[in-house]
Amino acid sequence: QDSFYFKQTPPGDSAIIFAPGIISLDDRYEYDALFSKDGDEFYFTVTSSGWGSFHIHYMKKEVDGTWTEPAKVPFSLGYDLSPVFSSDSKKIYISSQTNIYKVEQEREGWTIPQLIPYPVSSGSDEWTVGISGNETLYFSSMRSGGEDIFRSKLTDGQYLSAENMGKPVNSNASEDGPCIASDESYLIFTSNREGGYGDRDLYISYRKENNSWTSPKNLGPKINKDCFTFSPILTPDGRYLFFSRRYAWDSMNIYWVNTNFIDSLRTTNFPPYVKHPIPDQTVNINSLFTCTIPDSVFFDDDGNETLTITNETELPGWLDYDPVTKTFSGSPEAEESIFVTVTATDTAGAGVSDVFSITVQNPNIIDSKSSLNFRIYPNPACGQITIAFGSVPQERMLIEMFDTEGKSIYKHMFKYSTKKILNVHDLRKGIYWIKVSTDSAIYTDAVSIK
Repeated sequence: QDSFYFKQTPPGDSAIIFAPGIISLDDRYEYDALFSKDGDEFYFTVTSSGWGSFHIHYMKKEVDGTWTEPAKVPFSLGYDLSPVFSSDSKKIYISSQTNIYKVEQEREGWTIPQLIPYPVSSGSDEWTVGISGNETLYFSSMRSGGEDIFRSKLTDGQYLSAENMGKPVNSNASEDGPCIASDESYLIFTSNREGGYGDRDLYISYRKENNSWTSPKNLGPKINKDCFTFSPILTPDGRYLFFSRRYAWDSMNIYWVNTNFIDSLRTTNFPPYVKHPIPDQTVNINSLFTCTIPDSVFFDDDGNETLTITNETELPGWLDYDPVTKTFSGSPEAEESIFVTVTATDTAGAGVSDVFSITVQNPNIIDSKSSLNFRIYPNPACGQITIAFGSVPQERMLIEMFDTEGKSIYKHMFKYSTKKILNVHDLRKGIYWIKVSTDSAIYTDAVSIK
């Protein structure tokens, strides 16, 4: 079957460029490499250097084994990408105009694209799509605020619901490009979560017997590099994984690699993850404060008994931490807001942290965000955030922004304004805290920078 792949020498465990000079050209930006089940059709997406246009191209194998020249697909809507075949290669699902469409094969060719209606298509940046053997759709969407992967099962010929896959597949970072195994036993996808090798990396999560999913594992340096790695697609026989790498703005090509890593990674250590974040805490001045970290906060697919929970924050004098009972306790004497980092580490040395806030307030002052009536958006944010107030504040206000270590990175005093815009282009991705102080109260809220 290797003759299917333009007679290229198949790759091993390290990714190599696919069909250089034939498909992967120096002066073109290609990704989404897709073969039909019989290997006689090949589809790929071509974009521009600035991601300003997307066109799906196709090639067909002639009787003599040669291939036709690349041509744009006849069912184009003008802004198309992420093609995937149904298991019989008689349907193609694509993303177009930020929605999901389906085209079906007829004797004369392909039908015009048919919109897969809500709850699949919502117009909320459904850029990428994958499909299982039973035509369950896996797709990315911004409908939850951040970029997450959703799943929709085909029921009586229709997609009637869409489920956010949640943790651990989705995170506070961005996840897209779902590539699902035909039997849905594993999912390969793209994410810019912390701990990767580049701007975006490929990860794999395995479905467990109870239909939950394992903590995603990075596919490692033989596949991920210091670049934008994305668009994973399996060959019909499951032997190879195709994907693309983009280095800066002047190089993007299709790569392929043997899928031996799928079985080998299954037996390596699974990193722990945050399953149920620690809630933010509030305590009154001169009152006893206690907070025990529940066992349900962190989860380890290798067994929660392998985890060691530690406090990573230099605590104020009034606050202590007992590592045996995993309990914070103490009695504060003054108003303040602190941010506490708790880390879970497994026996293999893999760790994950969660951050929560402790706000010490004066019980004689009503402290509720609703009374101030403000909100932060977008959240998660990229580039800038807006702090909007429902009415013109009648008091002076101090806005401060802190990182998770409590370091102040922004401070501004203002009054008589219903909106403040903060530029966050230079901030690293992660969780930050916004503190709004008036003459009579303190309000805090968290924002995620992606």
